[in-house]
Amino acid sequence: AAWSHIDQNICPQLKPRCTEAAFFRMLMIVKKDPWNLIEYWFEPGKDFIYFDKNEELEDILEDVNKNYEKYEPIVENAFNKALNNYTTEKLLKRIAEGVE
Repeated sequence: AAWSHIDQNICPQLKPRCTEAAFFRMLMIVKKDPWNLIEYWFEPGKDFIYFDKNEELEDILEDVNKNYEKYEPIVENAFNKALNNYTTEKLLKRIAEGVE
């Protein structure tokens, strides 16, 4: 599945930026792709916001700019999820215990 869209010059990538953004209490606005790897760690609509097209992104950014308080629970959810699951201590514990 990783090579399913190679003709479009895209392949799945997940970098630590998602957890970094959560730890820094940044609102994650993520472009939906065929793999949606972020969903292994964060829940759409609860921990981050998806968008499909650039026009949709522009609308989201405008709304965030005008109504940031509406998005604060999403930011806090992602922060708490990262703090409770994705610190070095938590990850090493899960590895040591053999937990997925």
